[in-house]
Amino acid sequence: MIGRGEGLYQNENTVENAIYDVIANQQSYTFVFCSSQNLDRLVSIYRAVKWTRKTLVIDLYTAFVLDKLSSISPNIPQFDWKEIRVLYAYSHANKLAGYDKKLLYKYKRAKIEWDEIQSHPQDMVILSKDNRYFRMMLRKLRADSGSKAIYSMWHGYLERTDLAQLLESHGIELIEIHTSGHAYIEDLKKLARAINPRCLVPIHTFYPNKYGSIYEDIVQLDDGQTYCL
Repeated sequence: MIGRGEGLYQNENTVENAIYDVIANQQSYTFVFCSSQNLDRLVSIYRAVKWTRKTLVIDLYTAFVLDKLSSISPNIPQFDWKEIRVLYAYSHANKLAGYDKKLLYKYKRAKIEWDEIQSHPQDMVILSKDNRYFRMMLRKLRADSGSKAIYSMWHGYLERTDLAQLLESHGIELIEIHTSGHAYIEDLKKLARAINPRCLVPIHTFYPNKYGSIYEDIVQLDDGQTYCL
């Protein structure tokens, strides 16, 4: 987290509240860009959708991931919950059929068609990915300036694509609402003070030279260097 700063949103509660504020009075589509494997974020999105009494439209892959995680907790959103519907894409359906064809029939109970989405745009919160399918979706739904897009991922990913320009060309407002899954520096400092280690060895960092000004007793190693414990 060195070099990133703490951002506007400190935790999932603030993310959930911010997403709620965006979609509560939305009168057209809301697209939410989020990883299907970011379970905490999916729960935050679902809770915001639930309180606004709208519908969360997920893809088959997300339905599959949530289904597989259902054994962890009864609080993980599932495809057959009242506020959730599943949008079938051919590529996802083809891959899922190769894994277990029965799942296609299982998730079909929550399947939503394009015409239903188009009939109630103000009620639709659509989990999206920055790919060709999303571009087709924009054309299919004829999404316009009344729509909004929430980007709930690391900003660095956004800088690597033309998504922002694409949304702007359709007049769709882009709103970034995200908090990192990594611990912030102040939290890491609290952890270091609590453990009070003999030494700290920084790993997986873009700024190894800055650790010495943040922590005490730093042992700086080069890649491949052996350190004897």
